[in-house]
Amino acid sequence: MLRVVLYGKFVDLAGEPDFALKLPQAEMSVEEVVSLIAETRGDLAVELGKESTRIAVNDVLDVTGPRLTDGDEIAFLPPVSGG
Repeated sequence: MLRVVLYGKFVDLAGEPDFALKLPQAEMSVEEVVSLIAETRGDLAVELGKESTRIAVNDVLDVTGPRLTDGDEIAFLPPVSGG
């Protein structure tokens, strides 16, 4: 199982801060995971797929091209603003 962790407005959209996701393949890309989430949580997946969303895999921020497997964690962070 892949652990999906959400922050900020993504928690509101999902109604929970995290959830487990069964991977249908041994390895999947971030894009494939977002597509898998879209199958059951379309509104959330639209927001997760935006360019401004930051992604961390196994506590590493802004990774490029990771392959996710069972036991991994992917976190989605919304854009932040402030002053």
